[in-house]
Amino acid sequence: MRLVIALATTVSMSAAAAAEPAELYQLQLRCGKNAAEVFAKDYGNGTDDGYSFNYQAHYNAHLNKCFFLLISTFNEKDNVIQSYYLSDLFENREYGTFAQSTKLGVFECNVLNTICSSSSKSEWDNLVKPYLDE
Repeated sequence: MRLVIALATTVSMSAAAAAEPAELYQLQLRCGKNAAEVFAKDYGNGTDDGYSFNYQAHYNAHLNKCFFLLISTFNEKDNVIQSYYLSDLFENREYGTFAQSTKLGVFECNVLNTICSSSSKSEWDNLVKPYLDE
């Protein structure tokens, strides 16, 4: 099902860089709708055995891509683990991952081939900004 949605949306997004405002709005809506469908299918109501999940969808017109940012939080007695996973929704390609816990601090921070040097959330935010701000 995800592949069918991906192919149909990719074809319709092929001229996105030159899209008129109304077309761009439709592409943004389609990205959000497809992200909501994927989230509902994969994460249901957003909770599972101590985990809570949320997401953000962003259509980047410059790159002609629909980005899906999955945000998860796991609560233990004395530890909270929070992670962020950025992917291209239709190509199912990972762009970056960030994870930290109250016990360990940051234990994963990368965007494409770049490993965060300072292992901070703000550095990760800066690295993913070109994908989520366009």
